[in-house]
Amino acid sequence: MINTPESVSCEDNLLECMIELENRDAVFWCGENVKGNLHLKLSDGSIQITSLRLLFHGYGKISCKGKKDEPLQECMTYLKKSSDLVSQSFVLQQQEYSFPFEETLPDHLPTSVYSTKGHIQYIVQCTLEYKTSNGQPSIVKAIRGITICESLDLNKIPKSWFESKTEFEQRKFGWFSCTGGHIRLNVTIERCAFVCGEAISFIGKIENKSDRRIEKVTVTLVKSIIFGETEGEQVNENIVTDSQNVLEDLLAMYIEEGCFNKIVKKVHIPSTSPTTPTDILLQHQPSQSTDANNRFLNRRRSQMGRLSFSSSAGRERTSLGNPNIQRILRISYAFNIKVRTGGIDVIDVNVPVVIGTVPMTDSVNSGDPNDPLDKPVFNVCRQDKPISLLDEKERTLCNKAQLQHVNKYPFYATLTTSSKQSKKLSVIAKTIKTENSIMNTIKGVVDEDKTTIETDISDY
Repeated sequence: MINTPESVSCEDNLLECMIELENRDAVFWCGENVKGNLHLKLSDGSIQITSLRLLFHGYGKISCKGKKDEPLQECMTYLKKSSDLVSQSFVLQQQEYSFPFEETLPDHLPTSVYSTKGHIQYIVQCTLEYKTSNGQPSIVKAIRGITICESLDLNKIPKSWFESKTEFEQRKFGWFSCTGGHIRLNVTIERCAFVCGEAISFIGKIENKSDRRIEKVTVTLVKSIIFGETEGEQVNENIVTDSQNVLEDLLAMYIEEGCFNKIVKKVHIPSTSPTTPTDILLQHQPSQSTDANNRFLNRRRSQMGRLSFSSSAGRERTSLGNPNIQRILRISYAFNIKVRTGGIDVIDVNVPVVIGTVPMTDSVNSGDPNDPLDKPVFNVCRQDKPISLLDEKERTLCNKAQLQHVNKYPFYATLTTSSKQSKKLSVIAKTIKTENSIMNTIKGVVDEDKTTIETDISDY
């Protein structure tokens, strides 16, 4: 009989079965090696290990309602590699023992991402079958979640994404322009491509020549997760979009009638999942010399979550993403600028942007990939929730923290273009890591001294 959580014998002497990864952040790039150990701990006696299997599993899942409330469900396996850590049955008598493992990830995998409507996640799982000290067969699982990131190098996308972009919008009130007046927004965004941790400048002016008060002018970084396959400009009719506000910042507020405010603001980009590297990114943005009708058309397209910009030069560039990946979702971003008066957003502008994983070479400190000042840290995205990794009916000896996983993404706090807030967060994170390292070192020395003393006493 196999032991279940309800039928575990009190004579079972296996106390711990946990996966420990060398990379404590548990964040990996495509093609990278994943190294770790399965750590076992016994209370006393021995166990007979009959089977020990290792599984690397990555999959995508969509579960939501589409148009007309029709269910949209889809599953896609991206990674499934299994191997045996032991070749034959043997008796383990040591109180603590570790089984090392190593696996190379495929060169092309979609980025880990979480959404209430679907997700892509990756796990490392060990399944141990053994006999307890009294010969009772049992099974236990150890599991760890990992985050996988696709590389999106900002140095490989068109330079037009790094040109400043000016947005002009006007809203008139009343039957005639002379009765209700108007509100004008003119704002220039420094660039439309960046990495997390950088500060993006917004400069402009908001004029209130109306008979009402402007309550606030805000900018919001909106993440759109688009479910359903897309091919270039052809969009599947059954796609569903999940929009999340990554950050919201004030550009101006409380502007009385007849007044204007200058806009000078640096917006800090927090940690979030990168833009999906597709060929759409290789297409150039429209020039700012286009007329009002084209600007309106492009804005309407951006509101539908499509980066529909065309250029013959862009099509000649090398593909960023792997065409062999069958994507069930993709991620895009836009800055959403709103002007509110009377509790209503009278101006609403969307500007598509790109969030990469590799910064521009102009913003790094030395250009040396081994320089710690140019390396990212990995932070949790605040909008993501922990993903449950194991069924409650399956037996495990992992701690509760290992049974859930929250994705982390690259965050650059030490670039020349990084915000002051990012640098402060980096200092705090490094201080915490240093303190933890010191405490672990002290604990290791104390445990070593304790073992030496116990050995000396037993010899005596």
